[in-house]
Parts: sequence; C-alpha cells; structure tokens
Amino acid sequence: MASSVQLDPAALERLRRYGGPEMVGELITLYRQETPLRLAQAQQALAAGKFRDFADAMHGLRSSTGNLGARDIEALVLDLERHARQHQYDGLTAGLDQLAGLVDQLFSSLDREGVPPA
Repeated sequence: MASSVQLDPAALERLRRYGGPEMVGELITLYRQETPLRLAQAQQALAAGKFRDFADAMHGLRSSTGNLGARDIEALVLDLERHARQHQYDGLTAGLDQLAGLVDQLFSSLDREGVPPA
C-alpha cells in the first residue's frame, strides 16, 4: 500500500479548466460524502453474497475516483469490480479493506492540503 495517496494534478487541472475551482471543490466534497456510503454498500453486499451489487458499488466509485484522478484507488476499484463481475470472490474482503485504507489516506491528504471535509 502506498504511503500517501494523491490526486493527479493533471486531472484536477482539466476539471478546473472545465468548470473552475468551485466545481473542483464541489466534486471533492461530493466524493467525500458519497465514498463512505459506497464503501458501506459494498461491505453490505459482500456480507450478503450479493456480488452484482458489490460490483455496482465499485463501478460508481470507480467513476468518481477516476474523475478526481486518484489513480491508485481507481486501479484497485477496477480490479475489485472486475473480480466480482467475473465471479472471482476470493480476496474481495481483503481488497475492500485495502480500499478503505487508501480512501482514508486520500482524505488525510486532502485535509493536509486544506480541502475541507464534507
């Protein structure tokens, strides 16, 4: 696991050019609000053996993560989504735990950079 998860500056710059700094702030705020909910949905789906629901939660998280440029997280989410859709369930619990840790690191990184919590 990486020691610090960062957002890709090029992705953030593209968002700034498209919608301005306010939009970037709004997207980060929305990400901070929605990500814990998606992680909880994935955890519940996994516990219930509803792997399609798990994959769907990962898909939504992958989209928002990719938009912000959190490449380490995006790669892991894509891997988890693919495994669930291909009925390869071994390692999903450990992967989800790793994902939660990476998200915590990202939120800590945002806090250090002065991006307010949701």
